[in-house]
Amino acid sequence: PAWLALAELRNNEEDTANALAILKYVDTLTQDVARWHWDKTMLAYQLNQTQIVKNDLAWLIQQEKITGQTRKKAIKLAFSLWPEPDILLRNMGEKNARPLFKHAVQTNNLTVAKAFWSLVDQSTPSTSQVLPFINRLISNNDIPLATGIWKKYYPSDQLMYNGNLMYNGNFTRPLVNGGFGWRLGKNRAVTITTDSGSGLHLQFTGTANVNFYHVSQYIAVSPQQEYRLSGTMKSCDLTTDQRPFIEIVAPRCPMRPHQSKMAEAGQDWSSFQLDFPVPENCMGVQVRIRRKSSNQIDNLIQGELWIKNFVVKKIEKPSEKIRISPLTIAPTLSTSYSGTYN
Repeated sequence: PAWLALAELRNNEEDTANALAILKYVDTLTQDVARWHWDKTMLAYQLNQTQIVKNDLAWLIQQEKITGQTRKKAIKLAFSLWPEPDILLRNMGEKNARPLFKHAVQTNNLTVAKAFWSLVDQSTPSTSQVLPFINRLISNNDIPLATGIWKKYYPSDQLMYNGNLMYNGNFTRPLVNGGFGWRLGKNRAVTITTDSGSGLHLQFTGTANVNFYHVSQYIAVSPQQEYRLSGTMKSCDLTTDQRPFIEIVAPRCPMRPHQSKMAEAGQDWSSFQLDFPVPENCMGVQVRIRRKSSNQIDNLIQGELWIKNFVVKKIEKPSEKIRISPLTIAPTLSTSYSGTYN
């Protein structure tokens, strides 16, 4: 620290030659010493010693044992110095691709994140490391790339092989809480549980006039196609005039919401169905369970709801038959002919 302080003093006195000499001397002494590495990096930055800065930042980003704050500062400086993905990768090295990718995802820098994804993909990341990237892609409406990554890291259940676009439609798998899986928010007036036999279970406590939208799933769809959502539900002792229903929305598309009928106050397992067309340039919709707040005096909803067997499939339309009238071929070797196409 004394050498670094002296180098800063010489630099402030515009004695650049001695400041550089001290910096290079300290650099030889502290190659693998974490304690003063960041201070030395900042001094090198002030003295325009690019090579030392590159080496120090690349070393700091690799270190797991240094404080998280120092590592964050090193990553931020690297991003500010080399915003272009190829230059950043060349200076920091492929060994730092994963922490740089993580920072890019956290800061919504998809240009860098996409550029680094192939390297991260090759390093066998866990699903928990991939999920934030998928979420970012969905929120930025890059549905095709998000879908491809999702299918690789979150293989579908058996229903998916039969054309079902819903993931974990029977709630038999752990909830992902992101990507193209079920997302659950928290609401004190509703208890949410899942069971492999009874599916999703919502219990309204009767303590609030809930505006409920806390269970949802994004689905990748094709523009200008029609789809059908189906499933089964059961209810018990649901109160108020506003009871739960299923809703299809497209947060980033000009599509009006499509809603099923409200659940009955009490009903045994019953099927429901909801058809919805996807407009042009729309590649993603959201299935969610809704309950609108009530305007009546008796508006504190209570009761239970179970839902399972969620399926979303494209509605196949019969292909139009093409009618072609017979051609009248001239009896000569001429290539001319008469005829019409209808």
